[in-house]
Amino acid sequence: MEASGYRKFGLLAALIRNEQLRTGSTLFWDEPENSLNPELVPVMVDILLELSKSGVQVFLATHDYNIARYLDVRKDRSVPVVFHNLTKANGGIVCESSPEYLK
Repeated sequence: MEASGYRKFGLLAALIRNEQLRTGSTLFWDEPENSLNPELVPVMVDILLELSKSGVQVFLATHDYNIARYLDVRKDRSVPVVFHNLTKANGGIVCESSPEYLK
């Protein structure tokens, strides 16, 4: 048995090896930082950015500032990264989007 954080890397490897994650595919991942050693966050972000460069569309849902900042700092200008912030306002949902996390 491996720690659940390491199992996430194993699952990503299996998806890549089995060609489930390839050019034109989409990865939806809710809170990838859950149970992940904080030291491995940069590794995970680099893997996700490489997947994106290879044509995989990646959607992440996170509340973690560090993941968002790592994505913002490490992103390659040739691959678009967009940050979306959803909030409740005036009885509805408001979406703010930006190519830079701090904006």
